[in-house]
Amino acid sequence: MEDNLSRFNNHRGDGEDTKCHCYEDSKTETTHHLFMESEAADYIWKYFGNSLGITSQGNDVRVFINNWWKHKAKNHIHKMLIQIAPCVIFCEKWKSRSNNKAKAQAARHGAIWYAQNGYTGFTLELDSLIIKDMIERN
Repeated sequence: MEDNLSRFNNHRGDGEDTKCHCYEDSKTETTHHLFMESEAADYIWKYFGNSLGITSQGNDVRVFINNWWKHKAKNHIHKMLIQIAPCVIFCEKWKSRSNNKAKAQAARHGAIWYAQNGYTGFTLELDSLIIKDMIERN
């Protein structure tokens, strides 16, 4: 299975791989990086895993999730949380990624439009260093 996320949300339309903007040396963004090995993903999995008594980690996304779902639950509510937490985490990580990319694209196009139409001295205010890095690298 292709692990490259370029086929999703490639706003440039040039067919190039999307790049991860977590680190200075941006590499091709993969599902494994987005959901497993990024600092944010690592923190989130450990936070919720520790809260639910799950310490098993894995390199492969499928194995990792299967380990969560096979974890012995203490009661019905604990079982429900173990089953639903990975789905919620995946959904929120994807929404965050897509939202940042859309914001960066809008800010970049706005800045280009201002520059092309002779406006100078404008200030682009951003609420995220990730978005700032995305704009600067593209």
